[in-house]
Amino acid sequence: MQQQYGTRNKVLRYQEKRREEKKINKKRKREWEKKQLEELQNLYETREARKLSSKIRETKKEFKPRVNICKTKDGSIICDQNEVLTRWNEHFDNLLNKNNNQKYAAAEDGNTRSVEGPIAEEMNPPPPHVRRTGGSY
Repeated sequence: MQQQYGTRNKVLRYQEKRREEKKINKKRKREWEKKQLEELQNLYETREARKLSSKIRETKKEFKPRVNICKTKDGSIICDQNEVLTRWNEHFDNLLNKNNNQKYAAAEDGNTRSVEGPIAEEMNPPPPHVRRTGGSY
């Protein structure tokens, strides 16, 4: 019977690799911070106040991880980037085109009742500071 968990040797090798990885990442982070400080110093010495302040703001900003998952209409979770983008597209399409979706849904049901938005006479006129362009209201 094969062992389900790692042997002591495997655990020790994993721990060693993990320590090496941490050392490498710490070194890279120190190098990155040193480079950032050098850039800030250079901007200070050249008196580029706007660039300096934006760079300071950028370095003080906290890390915010992006969540790339979404729920489908039935509640299941999707992780694939293309599926997530497609789902967001469906969601906003549904939100932004409610009247159009109602028209299509009514037509698909077989009922021929018409769902229409307000006509131009029922809408409030635009504020006086809005210029009229070539189109009609």
